[in-house]
Amino acid sequence: IVRALEPLAKDAVIAAQKLGVTEYLTGVAKKNHAVQTVAQTLSNAGFTVKDEQVIKNAVEKAYAEQKKLLDQYPQKVKED
Repeated sequence: IVRALEPLAKDAVIAAQKLGVTEYLTGVAKKNHAVQTVAQTLSNAGFTVKDEQVIKNAVEKAYAEQKKLLDQYPQKVKED
């Protein structure tokens, strides 16, 4: 499961960042979206992750490692 976790987290972080281009999402909302995406994908593949913190850590690591790449997606800002 560890081998699958890193690429899934990376893809989920990119997908959440791309989602922020078309709709306003806070950083927390993007992180939660990425965590849920990874958890659902693992579940669909038959894996059970009892400690969600493992997924959260993988998502945070993926975000940190891809910060420069993610900056290329302009984020929608909150409208007043």
